[in-house]
Amino acid sequence: MFLKYLCPNCNRYFELGDEIHQAEARCPNCGGEAKLSQAKFIPVPIQKTSTFESQITMGYWLSILVPIVGFVFGGFLLFKNQIRHGVLCMIISLISNALWLALAEFIFGFM
Repeated sequence: MFLKYLCPNCNRYFELGDEIHQAEARCPNCGGEAKLSQAKFIPVPIQKTSTFESQITMGYWLSILVPIVGFVFGGFLLFKNQIRHGVLCMIISLISNALWLALAEFIFGFM
């Protein structure tokens, strides 16, 4: 939380950081002294991200790293009427699966 002090001389608010809660503070504009009783508590705004947007992002990452789970998650997105993202997750899952299998064959030499 920030404190916004009201300067009695110039009637402007100025703020000090969360770490500074003083009984009196000097105004940076005019040098007047403001008292803590004239301070307003202003909450720090919380940045919200949409949970559904983060689910879509997670679906793309799962499609690359764990293709079968990403494919299932693509079906979940289709069910939630996110057709474009659902189909893309499924396609990326199929391509990732083929790449992971090719990498396994190259490294381990089986298949």
